[in-house]
Amino acid sequence: MENFHFTSSPFTRELRIDHRLNLPQFEAEIVALRAVIEARQSAALVAPAGSGKTVVLRALKDSLPAARYNVYYFKLSDLSARDMCRQVASALGLESQGQYPNLVRALEERFRAGYDDQAMRPVLIFDDAQDMRPDAIRLVRLLTNFEMDSRLVVSIILAGQVSLKQRLLAPDLEDVRQRLIHCAELRLLSREDTITYLDHRTKIAGLAAKCAG
Repeated sequence: MENFHFTSSPFTRELRIDHRLNLPQFEAEIVALRAVIEARQSAALVAPAGSGKTVVLRALKDSLPAARYNVYYFKLSDLSARDMCRQVASALGLESQGQYPNLVRALEERFRAGYDDQAMRPVLIFDDAQDMRPDAIRLVRLLTNFEMDSRLVVSIILAGQVSLKQRLLAPDLEDVRQRLIHCAELRLLSREDTITYLDHRTKIAGLAAKCAG
């Protein structure tokens, strides 16, 4: 790195969130997703691989006041609804064993208790949601249905690659789709965005020279 005048690795994933590149498309969706969460609603984030989805999720989490929100992040695989429910229960400090209906009921009671006590608002972020089974995706409907939708208690963000949008358009998931009031979509970086990104990352790493166009 010394030969290139870098003081640190320029393209490491271990980048502080306050060192991220503030591209307009990122900022617009972070603002939109935060508004969804502040309204106690749910949304989806769809992005091609390598377009900055994880950065947007990290920035969204960082933008939410820690004194007001409990944000739980789950990176998913091909889990059943029961196994996903177990993961959520474990993250919330609940007993993760037992029958599926009891797990769902325990989560609902925990979320409802927090709402009644005006405690920290729960936000569940499910990443790689394109790999979720249909029954697991339907858990969104179960966990956001409180007293026939008369109370908005928990916010859920489904984040995934482009195939997630196609899955959500399936007729049998219409009830879930109706609960997602916003679908944030990222595009791949343009040539100009890529040059700006390279300049930004190399400057953070200690290189003063601007990347050539």
